[in-house]
Amino acid sequence: IAWAEIKKEGNLESFGEIPTPYLWDGKKEKRDYYAWVYAHKIIKLALAKNKGIVIERVAIKDKGYRGDYKGRKSRRIKHS
Repeated sequence: IAWAEIKKEGNLESFGEIPTPYLWDGKKEKRDYYAWVYAHKIIKLALAKNKGIVIERVAIKDKGYRGDYKGRKSRRIKHS
């Protein structure tokens, strides 16, 4: 999970990453538990820095026969 801290003017102040190795393996209950743990790490980080949280959802769409992200490239981007 990547995070970035932004100043009031919109400039980048700091950034970092929270590794999530346990989110991809194991049973559903175990993955849900670790998702809860990582969410609380993000909340603690935001509270410590006195910042709000913004969540971004990236959607990759197929652009047609001659467009970008066709075939193997589209599947690779969506999978990762």
